[in-house]
Amino acid sequence: MQLQISHMIHGRGMLFSADMCKNFAGTIQQKLGRANKVRQHRHRYWILRYLEELVGKSVSALVVSHGPKRVSLLLLDCLFDIDLSANSSFPVEPGDTVNVRISKVDALDNTLRVDW
Repeated sequence: MQLQISHMIHGRGMLFSADMCKNFAGTIQQKLGRANKVRQHRHRYWILRYLEELVGKSVSALVVSHGPKRVSLLLLDCLFDIDLSANSSFPVEPGDTVNVRISKVDALDNTLRVDW
């Protein structure tokens, strides 16, 4: 992009065609998407590493939403989104704070299991 602008400013015309610029933009978007995915996986890995120390312990979670079969929660100590199967004997509403037990965590396998 800088080369294109520099050529235009110096009166040398367009260095790249519109199709070439679109191709560059597409390639850059693809690479940026992959880089963001790697960043998200790295972030998730370190949160799971933190949670490995809490296996067997209860942590606080905020109920974000609930459906007939699933409840979305946010772990409050690390702001980590989790989904949990709904428990009919323990009704919850969005905005409620509940305690959940961390039953299994493996950062290398990218797994987290949480129970009511």
